[in-house]
Amino acid sequence: MTEEQRSRALRARALLGDETLQEALDAIEAGLMAQCRGTAPGAVSLREEIWGEIRALQSIRTKLKSWDTDLTVAERQAERRR
Repeated sequence: MTEEQRSRALRARALLGDETLQEALDAIEAGLMAQCRGTAPGAVSLREEIWGEIRALQSIRTKLKSWDTDLTVAERQAERRR
């Protein structure tokens, strides 16, 4: 793992542990879900747009978790080499 990758992973880990950020993402997602549930039956394009926004939030979380996992793996590998 390069120093740049390690730095990015450490920042990702900090963001995942940031309660305020997690609360904000949860609130945004909950609001989008409520908005989706409140759409009219024929509002297919609106629901698809909202679903796209929900998936974008999920993608952010997934990427942050991936970088954190990469760091965990690198740390374990470094421990085994010692």
